[in-house]
Amino acid sequence: MLERRELKFGYRLSPFQEMKDLASITAVTFRLKFSKTARERQKEYLTRRLRTQPLGQRSAGSIFRNPSSMGVSAAELIEKAGLKGLRVGEAMVSNKHANFFINCGCATSQDMIELIGFVNDAVNQKFGVELKEEILYIHPS
Repeated sequence: MLERRELKFGYRLSPFQEMKDLASITAVTFRLKFSKTARERQKEYLTRRLRTQPLGQRSAGSIFRNPSSMGVSAAELIEKAGLKGLRVGEAMVSNKHANFFINCGCATSQDMIELIGFVNDAVNQKFGVELKEEILYIHPS
């Protein structure tokens, strides 16, 4: 068992990403402190997410990281490339938020992988930006 003080977390960084011998995390215990300010922020975040993200639809979540040097989000680049609504098989770029890819029915992992590749290629051709995926792929050993 590991204690919080033994772990170094950061933005998009977890010590578990580097632990090759760790098969899986089986349990986690959180101690949370209630605060009225935190509750208000939580409501604001949820309201914004409901307005801007395709919550309630089956999605792969946020696909690409925002390019750090561009001052523009991955979603904006995808949208400006005219890719909202683009489908590969049963996988589709969300019409609500272009950095979310939706499962329209029975999308396969191959549908998602092809859609991700197509979108990345199209954005790269149009803007000269290669998007980096948020997704970490886990391959069985």
